[in-house]
Amino acid sequence: MSDNPDLKYSFLKRFDKAMNELEQRFHWTRLGSHQYVTMTHEADKLIVFERGDLVFIFNFHPHQSYEHYRIGTRFKTEHVILLDSDAAEFGGFNRLAPAKGVFFPVMREKWQNRDNFIQLYIPHRTAIVLCAEENLAKYGLNINGRGAKEPTVNEVLAELKIGE
Repeated sequence: MSDNPDLKYSFLKRFDKAMNELEQRFHWTRLGSHQYVTMTHEADKLIVFERGDLVFIFNFHPHQSYEHYRIGTRFKTEHVILLDSDAAEFGGFNRLAPAKGVFFPVMREKWQNRDNFIQLYIPHRTAIVLCAEENLAKYGLNINGRGAKEPTVNEVLAELKIGE
């Protein structure tokens, strides 16, 4: 069914693949990894939880999006979106496109039983996965010059064994 261009299953297949690739890098489903349910809010139809080194936000509301919504986090550094279900490649409306690569500042104030919080736009019917800057290097990620050090030309050449 995912091969039929008249159906939306191809988008679901892409999202499923992206989530699996994210898990392969971050290993957030491994037994013993950190897990904490930050918030479940029935009226807002939101679920927020930390799993491993990531923060997951699910907005199940059929029509309510939230601007500047506070999300408690244990992480001390700015957060960046790694994945969102509203992206065009997943059949979404791309409402978070302006936030791609943008780091959300951390406010050092207790919120939702966490030491810090971030604020961000959460469109209706979306899932968002964020990573704190402090965790990027650990997983070899570099986003806008933050996180893992980008290799120099000599390091790339040495890895490729060119010039030997």
